[in-house]
Amino acid sequence: LPDEQAAYECAISNLLAALSGTDIIHDGVYGILESAKTASYEQLLISHEIVSMVKRVRRGVQVTTEGLAADIIRSVGPGGSFLKEMSALVHTKKHLFGEHWQVCLTDRTSRSEWEQKGSKDIVQRARDTVQELLRTHKPDPIGKSIEEEMKKILEQAIHAHAKSS
Repeated sequence: LPDEQAAYECAISNLLAALSGTDIIHDGVYGILESAKTASYEQLLISHEIVSMVKRVRRGVQVTTEGLAADIIRSVGPGGSFLKEMSALVHTKKHLFGEHWQVCLTDRTSRSEWEQKGSKDIVQRARDTVQELLRTHKPDPIGKSIEEEMKKILEQAIHAHAKSS
């Protein structure tokens, strides 16, 4: 089952791999559970959330004069208030969303808001999202040339298997 253990194992293993410089991480990314004996759509979405966080950590923080709002700091000066500056609000909106990890499944509301919304844990939120995706998603059709190439590959595999048997 997708649960807290699956989540922390995914988080730690992916974070350690990413921070060590690994280019490709796959075990904790596609919703596998029970040492890859089981796959879960819910775990796939939870893992996606975790991997997006790991990717954000790996990217690091951009430290630039603009990002640090050096001009605004200078204009406000010691003892001044950023709350009065429209430029500080514009800067915050511009840079905050680029630097902060943006959530999909994670609920960052207060406990009372969370309870009002049904007290759903991340697994239930993932389950709801999976059901919505399965109900509404309409995949784009595969192009004819891709379909023909897939048929060729399949025929080659069948031919190679028949030859080796």
